[in-house]
Amino acid sequence: MDSKIYAKINEMISLQKQAILTTLVNATEGTPRKLGAKMLVMSDGSILGTIGGGMFEKQVIDEALKVCETGVPVLLNKDLSVSESEVGAVCGGQVSIFLEPIIKTSKLFILGGGHVGKAIAEIAQYLDFSINVIDDRPEWANRDNYPMECKLWTEDMLKSAEEIPVDKDSYIIILTRSWKLDEGIFKRLIKKDYAYLGIIGSKNKIKIHRDNLFAEGYTEDDFKKVYGPIGLPIGAYSPHEIAISILAEIIAVMKGKRDKLQGWV
Repeated sequence: MDSKIYAKINEMISLQKQAILTTLVNATEGTPRKLGAKMLVMSDGSILGTIGGGMFEKQVIDEALKVCETGVPVLLNKDLSVSESEVGAVCGGQVSIFLEPIIKTSKLFILGGGHVGKAIAEIAQYLDFSINVIDDRPEWANRDNYPMECKLWTEDMLKSAEEIPVDKDSYIIILTRSWKLDEGIFKRLIKKDYAYLGIIGSKNKIKIHRDNLFAEGYTEDDFKKVYGPIGLPIGAYSPHEIAISILAEIIAVMKGKRDKLQGWV
């Protein structure tokens, strides 16, 4: 059964879908399953494997769904010697279950793998992100440039923009080699659910993008989570300085501080 669980974990990681691996890390005599028993809980509540069944297992599933939301591992201790009405079992014994998210909750999508994109990935690997780099140029989107843990999307960038698994915990940075490509990607992403969508460029370039999209029927409401020009105004010049300014802005958005930074609006 464990081999099926590990195969499913690999599938979920490839799809960048959250699941929680629950493992019995302590099990005294009399418990229904033994040390090391595993169950994988998907974000929709479906499971693979078992750690004992009954109400006890249902309680673990409920706790796992909370971990799906927070992304924070939990060590859960249960006493199976209490009444059946509390845990759905009277087998006795003590168990400890480790609930471990299989992917980081927040996803970072870097659309454009050039100098600044590479610098962003190099710094972001030390932060709490699952990193995705999207670029169709093999001379840039390769493992020599991106040796860190990340997923490389190397097909046509407009096609990839439609396929990347963006959700409410996603942070998206658009900085391709062409402003027209930037805008094409922008159109494909702006109506999706995300936490942050930033597009690189001057105030004039951002205004042109906005005017073009407004002319096509987009509204101010579509832009409520769009940032541009991106990055906090720290006087950044080099690729790594620009990367720091962008990631600092994203962190401020994550922490709910972006609009509270005095003088930085």
